[in-house]
Amino acid sequence: MFSYYFIDYLGVRPIPKAPRLKPVYTMSDQQQYEPPAFDSNCMTLTRYVLAQQKKVPSATGDLTQLLTSIQTAVKAVSSAVRRAGLTHLYGMDGSTNVQGEDVKKLDVLSNELFINMLASSFTVHMMVSEENETVIEIETEKRGKYVVCFDPLDGSSNIDCLVSIGSIFGIFKYLLTVLVHNIIHVGMAVFDQKRILPFSIMIGYVIK
Repeated sequence: MFSYYFIDYLGVRPIPKAPRLKPVYTMSDQQQYEPPAFDSNCMTLTRYVLAQQKKVPSATGDLTQLLTSIQTAVKAVSSAVRRAGLTHLYGMDGSTNVQGEDVKKLDVLSNELFINMLASSFTVHMMVSEENETVIEIETEKRGKYVVCFDPLDGSSNIDCLVSIGSIFGIFKYLLTVLVHNIIHVGMAVFDQKRILPFSIMIGYVIK
């Protein structure tokens, strides 16, 4: 228990305790009540996905782990975009992608972030990126049961114009048949370098 004291020309004196007053609430006070500015019980993507996983007894948690890895990659890309000026990441890389577009430094970094995050999740069998000409294969001991297609930094040509950019992705279940019929999730994340828009990620469930 801590005690607080005055120290002045009269010596050291204990601070008198203020009497405790019981708050009095009226109907007008209740009508004017505003919720706190910070939500201490907010619904996050990880929390939502975990809750949905509990509804499926046969769920292995692989998809939850994959979505969490994608979320981490998107946050890292968003952070890199906001700090691009300080870290000298603006400008061209000097190469072109498969569409013949000039590749920017942020494109290269974003692509590496996505590849590294997804490969280390142990849930991905292979990846397809807009920045790579061929399929990105995963080491045998790290392979999972999903195929992820993504554009790590969609709209990167708009960075200099302060227009919102983002990341888009699609998750497929790996089967030997055609992948188009096995898509299970699509998503996008929107952000910009000036924090005009908050970080957000949207997940779509494909219902067959």
